Amino acid sequence: MTHQQWLFSYDEWAQAPSMSQLSLGDEALERKKMCAFIDCIGKRLQLDQDDIRTAKALAHRFYMRHSFRSYNYHEVGATILALMGKVGCEYRGIDHVAKTCVSKRLEGEQRTKEMDKWIECIMSKELIVLESLAFDFSVEHPHSYALDYVSKLYTHEPCYDQLLSCAFMYCDWW
Repeated sequence: MTHQQWLFSYDEWAQAPSMSQLSLGDEALERKKMCAFIDCIGKRLQLDQDDIRTAKALAHRFYMRHSFRSYNYHEVGATILALMGKVGCEYRGIDHVAKTCVSKRLEGEQRTKEMDKWIECIMSKELIVLESLAFDFSVEHPHSYALDYVSKLYTHEPCYDQLLSCAFMYCDWW
């Protein structure tokens, strides 16, 4: 597979499955909430920042092929994080992801039932996520380009660290 399949024009993005069901603002809000969920759970799982960024990019790819109304972003996000735990540098099992997704307020049997639901949910979504992503987990992140650009142009500036931080925040915006 080429990376070109994951580059979308504005017109293609406007034709994403969710766009027929949600306004532009609502679709963007769903994507933002999805990224916040992935970020939160990914950090609690102690995943590497690159793995979290990759999980977000994969989730965006998934929703270029499926609607937010058809697939809950919590479930898709958890599934992608479980898959990242399998292909990333450090293994995170489905049970670890499920345990992290379960509310800390639940205790005992209620917590166990909720964890079992998450495990079943993740397992039931794995294949559809893998197929939708064409089994392609490679993502070229813009951070190396931002680092090169800021380093070449602003290395001797007193605000270099701030510029680099802003550039990285822009890359992580979604």
